[in-house]
Amino acid sequence: MTTAFLTFSLAACASPGGANSTNESGKEVEQDASQPLTVWVDSTRQPMAEAYKEAHPDANVVIETYDGNANGATTLQTKISLFNQSGEGWPDVVFSTQPQEMSWMTQDRYAFPLDITEKLEDSVKDSFAKGALVPCTVDDKIYCLRNDLAMNVTWYNDALFKEFGYEVPKTWEEWGELGEKVAAEHPGYIIGTIGDNWATDIYLWASQCPANANEGDRQVRIDLTDPKCTRVQELIDPLIANGSVSTDTVFSSSFANTYKDKMLMLIGPNWYGGALLEKGAALEQTPGTWGVAPALTWKDGTETTGNVGGGLWIVSRHSQVQDKAVDFVSWVTTSEKTQGTAPGYPANTEAAKAWLKNLRDRKFYVNDPSEAFENAAAKVWDGWAYTSYSWYTPWADKVVTRLLEGSSLKDTLPAFQEEMRNKAEATGYKVVE
Repeated sequence: MTTAFLTFSLAACASPGGANSTNESGKEVEQDASQPLTVWVDSTRQPMAEAYKEAHPDANVVIETYDGNANGATTLQTKISLFNQSGEGWPDVVFSTQPQEMSWMTQDRYAFPLDITEKLEDSVKDSFAKGALVPCTVDDKIYCLRNDLAMNVTWYNDALFKEFGYEVPKTWEEWGELGEKVAAEHPGYIIGTIGDNWATDIYLWASQCPANANEGDRQVRIDLTDPKCTRVQELIDPLIANGSVSTDTVFSSSFANTYKDKMLMLIGPNWYGGALLEKGAALEQTPGTWGVAPALTWKDGTETTGNVGGGLWIVSRHSQVQDKAVDFVSWVTTSEKTQGTAPGYPANTEAAKAWLKNLRDRKFYVNDPSEAFENAAAKVWDGWAYTSYSWYTPWADKVVTRLLEGSSLKDTLPAFQEEMRNKAEATGYKVVE
């Protein structure tokens, strides 16, 4: 089983197995299979819950929608705190869009998720992509199942590459050289952007930069002077200066107005296809013009990539229908019926094959993206810490804001590092050198 890379210990609040389970106050939760199975889910994943309900009419499933704890929301923290105080109200299963939820949910203050390690069939545990359950695993115990992965790949405009006579880069160094060439020969065209809040996950994570590196036992290393961080800055600053890398976010109207027809390529997560490029997407492109290539690597042998999201299904330790709840999360994460047409790339390897078939059948891309996606899914760097504090807000505040004002990436990173360290220490993490 995967080793836990979350940055804290859970020994004090682990839940024992058996017919009964204990909540955070030590009281046994009597199991009663006749009780309904209450599931909290966001609207995007609601069809998955509905599919389970239809396939299991005797399970008495009650579905309630909420915001999915998305975009920095603290809905789950607030609700769980209130339920813990009142001693009632917990749902049996929750879905969250945030992969770092275990960093706070498993603390004594919340003590929400059930240890499902022994309740899962080995075949289910082994059916997920390499590293997929890292955000769910604490002290070698599994507390959730991953719904989808959001690993980064290389998106390229095949039509423009052929028109300009360029080759799709395979390494970050080649990508940088391409940016210099594009700026000189086709000014106004871009090969990526650094202006998204999740740019950390695209550039720093892939480089194994210790901007938020896990050191175990609730310790993190935050050192933007590390060579694996400075090489990113040294690569990108000249590209920002020559205009081949944008400082705008891909979802802004200004980005669409300026670059929709001038994107030579983008580096980003697997969901960029549906969210940005395909029919009805934010930057809708012509079918048959774009392709997908493997994630870029560094010439020194660094072949990891980053990850931008990936939701979790979590069973409550307070549930009176834990067996039904575990069956639910197992089914929705592994079922080809639910995952094959899901918006994101499934964390389950067999379900991912069905998802990729549906992608191929749409015939939008010039090539089969399967190899690039499958390759990247197994190469997400597992040294990044899934912490209870966000790294997106510091990046937006301390980096993107100043880049838009004309600062270099080099000038912004010290303030980003300081803010990250402050957030880590304020939430109980030890920052190590």
